[in-house]
Amino acid sequence: MRLCVVFAVLFFVEAVIGQFATVRMKSVVVKDDEEDDDFVATEEWQTVKKGQSVPSGLHVRLNLETGETEAKLLDPSERPGATAVAPVYDEAAKDENSDITENKERIRESILNIESVEDSITTEEDIERVRKRFRSYDELKKKFEELNLNIKTDLELLNELLAKFRASELKEDEGEDELIAILTDLEYMVHQVDNAKEFVQAGGILEILPLLNATSPRLRSVAAHLLGSAAQSNPRVQIALLEAGALPALVRAVALDTDPTVRSRALFALSCLIRNFPIAQAQFVTEGGLSGLAELFAGGDSHDKLKLQLKVATLLQDLLQERTDALMAEDKQREERIRQYEQAGLEAHLSEQGWCRRVVQLLASQAQVPAEGFNKVRRDDFSSAVSQGVPVLTHHDAVEKAAGAVLALARGPCHKEYRGNSRLISVINELRVWYSELASRETQPDGQYFSGLFELFDQLSIEVGIKTGTKDEL
Repeated sequence: MRLCVVFAVLFFVEAVIGQFATVRMKSVVVKDDEEDDDFVATEEWQTVKKGQSVPSGLHVRLNLETGETEAKLLDPSERPGATAVAPVYDEAAKDENSDITENKERIRESILNIESVEDSITTEEDIERVRKRFRSYDELKKKFEELNLNIKTDLELLNELLAKFRASELKEDEGEDELIAILTDLEYMVHQVDNAKEFVQAGGILEILPLLNATSPRLRSVAAHLLGSAAQSNPRVQIALLEAGALPALVRAVALDTDPTVRSRALFALSCLIRNFPIAQAQFVTEGGLSGLAELFAGGDSHDKLKLQLKVATLLQDLLQERTDALMAEDKQREERIRQYEQAGLEAHLSEQGWCRRVVQLLASQAQVPAEGFNKVRRDDFSSAVSQGVPVLTHHDAVEKAAGAVLALARGPCHKEYRGNSRLISVINELRVWYSELASRETQPDGQYFSGLFELFDQLSIEVGIKTGTKDEL
């Protein structure tokens, strides 16, 4: 690279030096804002001032050292009518060329000396000078500590939080807020994959897991949230949780905990543990995980319970989609993944344990709202929502999630049970008519949300054996 720079500079020098050659010019005018006057030539080189007109028949040159234009009279032998013509390069030109050669060598030497200057940086003296000018990391860290600031890596912060957690005493009346603050900070950090791995390696899983049995619902809730955040899309943490016995503890929290927030976060952690992990799904099935989730569908209805039921429906839909994706894959691990999913036996257990009926009931409970709503009040509410730019209502999101789960089951373990099922057909037809009307009132700026829902029920109609037409026919 350095040779390329040297040749490039030398080429530039050669080009500039070429401008030194003495030339004959008829007339040269150096223009400027100054008033013009005539240049009076002599036999010696003189500077041509700015604005002066240079008569023809003179020697003119550019002095590179001063940057000025110079001119003089021609030698007698060069004037018109002379018996002999002197060479173009006279003695002055020779001296000039000698200066040019000298400058050229000086420039070449300076360029070649660049390497020696660069190498001199590595001397002990220069290293010491750099050390004096710039402070080390330890010095900066000490300075920040003096300013009540601290620079810490993620690993340092993680270890410090774990140390604080181990040193803290679990006192419901005194230390709970401090402990929750530590767990909240840990939960924030383990979202990052590498931090979550370090958390596992430091033994964090085994220390947090017992908090699922704490007497404080706040502690149980934040502990479940921390475990779920660490396991999300992180196979190493999923394996560590499974080996630590977290799965049955999370299932118990989902099924039996009396606090809805704890149930919700435990379900989140359980979902993160078993997603894309067929071995964990097999243990989930064999240890009564589906029965634990069924507890969320028992008893009275409430808003909190509906939210949990919809989360379960979405989880089942995703687990069934995983197996479909494994069947359609074409990579080297395809056969092994299919074997693991079949060994888990999720589809067979869903059918045996009444999940086909349970999810249809969830969809039917949402069908009752729009079925009762074919009146002026509901239509006006919908028109108001559309006019305000908010056509996607919470109720429709619940219908979409329930219908998506029914469709996944209809294409899998519940296909025979759903085919020709009069109750399911009635619910689908009811909702299909409802969303046909809503879709017909959508305009382009408002999007095509209800049209998408209508198409979802079109697909459901095909799976259960209903002959469908277009939404205009409805």
